[in-house]
Amino acid sequence: MKESDSPIPPSGAAEQRAVTELAMRRCVAARLRFWAVVVGLPLFLVVAYQARQLSKLRHELETLRAESLRIGQEVEIYNPSWGTVIDAVDPQRIPSRDARDPRFGALVQQFMPRGNAAQVWQLRLPSTPAGEDTPLPERTYIKHAFSFVNARDFNRAIQSFEYCLKFYPDAAAAHSGLGVALRDKGDFPQALGSHDRAIELEPENPQFRWERAVTRLRGGDTDEAIQDCEKATQLNPDFADAHNTMGIAWRQKRKFVEALTHHDHALELNPQREDFWRERAATHQANGDTQKSAADAARARQIREGRN
Repeated sequence: MKESDSPIPPSGAAEQRAVTELAMRRCVAARLRFWAVVVGLPLFLVVAYQARQLSKLRHELETLRAESLRIGQEVEIYNPSWGTVIDAVDPQRIPSRDARDPRFGALVQQFMPRGNAAQVWQLRLPSTPAGEDTPLPERTYIKHAFSFVNARDFNRAIQSFEYCLKFYPDAAAAHSGLGVALRDKGDFPQALGSHDRAIELEPENPQFRWERAVTRLRGGDTDEAIQDCEKATQLNPDFADAHNTMGIAWRQKRKFVEALTHHDHALELNPQREDFWRERAATHQANGDTQKSAADAARARQIREGRN
């Protein structure tokens, strides 16, 4: 038998098949890796995103459970503007208006809704007990004190402002408010000390300058009152109250031209102020112009009675 008729292939053909098989395996492996990336990576990202969203949802649900209020659960009715909670069930503090049962008829406040912050309440979980000296926000004390000023209960107003300053000794608004309360009580020297401290803390506040001007004017110091009003109008040229007070001060000095200039400016800035018309009427009267005085007084009455 010849050598060419042997069924055993030559060594070169076997090597060729091995190379081809190896190349096919590499091609298949490369394609598998490609499709693993094309299909597997987006799938991995989707799964990771879903896991993240699930974790976020679980956290939000736990937060909601912690903050939610449920029927039968104790709550506080909290006023964020005043920093207070409703306490209307203690008849020792708020007596009932119902003679039959102390739990009925306790009236805390009753106002027409005006949409202001003082009438906004929130339900929240009961707060933890605070120490006796834990202060409320500064603005809460000041608003409380001015409620006594508006009610002309000056002794309580002074106590409230002083209590605020116990916690906030550098509260300029509290020093200014204390000056107002002392002034309205008639204690001008003490009032000026409080005004001075407020201006020392906030020298660029025109309101504080004007309040001190009013106190100085009531105490008979017209020159110093004019200086404070001039400074207030420098800080705020449209400060109508300061112009009106300056008009009163110039009237007391019998300088009617200067007085009427400031009265006119105050009324240009705020023509709906009844007291501005009344004060200009007094200045016209002091200047001997009874006709203009009567016209201004009539306008003041119209505004007071609600007619335009």
